[in-house]
Amino acid sequence: MLSAFWKLRRLQYNIMSTVFTFKEIIEEQKKPLDYKIERAVEAMGQAFGLSKGAVGIAFSGGKDSTVLWHLAKTYFPEQEYHVIFGNTTVEFPESLAFARKLGEEWTDEKVHFHEVLPDRLTEDGLKYEAQKEVLEWLVNTGKIKEILKTDGKLKSTHTHLRKRRLLKCGRTSGSAALSGRKAQ
Repeated sequence: MLSAFWKLRRLQYNIMSTVFTFKEIIEEQKKPLDYKIERAVEAMGQAFGLSKGAVGIAFSGGKDSTVLWHLAKTYFPEQEYHVIFGNTTVEFPESLAFARKLGEEWTDEKVHFHEVLPDRLTEDGLKYEAQKEVLEWLVNTGKIKEILKTDGKLKSTHTHLRKRRLLKCGRTSGSAALSGRKAQ
């Protein structure tokens, strides 16, 4: 006979490891809001229960992360957790103000709000170390030509991916691939 602890662990594993097909997701989306809230709260409760340390909620200031934070605040008022707002410095001013306002209004002794900023570079043109690393990799591997036009502007990702997909299907000419016809 399983102990209550192991029964809870099995239940937590089953819910946290559920994989949905696309059809199942569409069916889930059709269900009533109360059902969706119940499922979300159930999953959050299991996540809090599985945590052996501090729990963090990634917060962008958008509708999804705001709802997540609201559910945590409403259904888990005794739970201690950290809300982490990654300020990329390119947010709309209204989004930044909203995130900071919630950070002030929704925190208490158990809910901790952290606004984090990425390290900036001092070089012109690139703001972050990650941008610099990606650019260096693109140049060093010769892949820069795949994403930049001759004038230095980005190529359309959609066009690039479509061209690649068509080339894999046996179309070999770039212009033929883009036009959807077979190369002669």
